[in-house]
Amino acid sequence: MEKKVKRKVRIKWGVLLIFVLCFAFFVFSVFYILKAPIHNIYVQGNHYLSDQEIIDLGKIEKYPSFLLTSAKSIESKILKSSYVISVSVQKRFWGQVLIEVVEARPLFIDLDGNLILSNHEIVQNRKNITVAKLVNQTPDVKLDALIQELSELNPSILEKISEIEYRPTEKDQDRFGLFMDDGNLAYVTLTKFSRMNYYLEVSEQVKCQRGIFNFDSGNHFTIKENIC
Repeated sequence: MEKKVKRKVRIKWGVLLIFVLCFAFFVFSVFYILKAPIHNIYVQGNHYLSDQEIIDLGKIEKYPSFLLTSAKSIESKILKSSYVISVSVQKRFWGQVLIEVVEARPLFIDLDGNLILSNHEIVQNRKNITVAKLVNQTPDVKLDALIQELSELNPSILEKISEIEYRPTEKDQDRFGLFMDDGNLAYVTLTKFSRMNYYLEVSEQVKCQRGIFNFDSGNHFTIKENIC
């Protein structure tokens, strides 16, 4: 029988060292990329919430990992705010995050001093936002309809309303009185609320008088005072 010859295996230490170094570099690179933080955050579309408030809502104020933080998770957190109707988060190159929000509009302050938003949410007016005040009790069903109509009103008209009063009549249970900041009073019914969008035009025609606009029954104006 032939004798078995034992062969010595020579370890190529140079090749092994290169392999270990490459593997370590690969692991380090992956770890670095995964841990690389968000570098820049841009917020658009916000008027009532500050950039920082939105960033805090999204839980990215400490600039966490760009790759490990999903856009969907940021969106779901920001949507918890009563002010936010919708939000879109985009992740871009070089660690950039773009947040676009659509906010609810503050419409009026209720009898308890709370702020009523266009999405029917009720929040405390901690931001001291100046809007119209509701001055009397209003049935819930009428209040819901009023919120809907005010949310569709031109913002430039909405900001001119200082007080809102529910003033129903026997014939019209949907009637409201809107006290304007120019001293006029406008009566309007819920089914004809869109007429208020022409308020700036019609009030300009009677700028030397103060009185009552009857948008609830026709469009006539009753003069109460001459100021010119």
